[in-house]
Amino acid sequence: MDLNLRCAMIWLCLRWFNALRLDRAARARQCREIAATAWRFGDALGKARDAAIDLAILDVNLDGVHTFPVARAIQRRGLPFVFATGYGEPSVPPELRAMPVLQKPFRTDELAQALRCALASP
Repeated sequence: MDLNLRCAMIWLCLRWFNALRLDRAARARQCREIAATAWRFGDALGKARDAAIDLAILDVNLDGVHTFPVARAIQRRGLPFVFATGYGEPSVPPELRAMPVLQKPFRTDELAQALRCALASP
């Protein structure tokens, strides 16, 4: 089941191997490219404001810092995003709760479903 997005994504995560895994999974689902990756909060916030992307996947915790301000920056741009976490359901602020949460480790079909949900959100 292909996602057929042809999109550019930004992946904000703490570990490079997570980014590599996501890149492989996204390409398997017909995503065009991972347009940007960030491992630190400041870098993530800058890319969330400026990167040419269609959607984002945000690790809830980047090196000990919650990425909710990054999510808000992406939300202000009117772009969809997905939260990813390995720690169970995060305490997501009310204004961000409409976006899907992807539990790590995730399967390729779970990634596809989370991205579909994000793209369908208003």
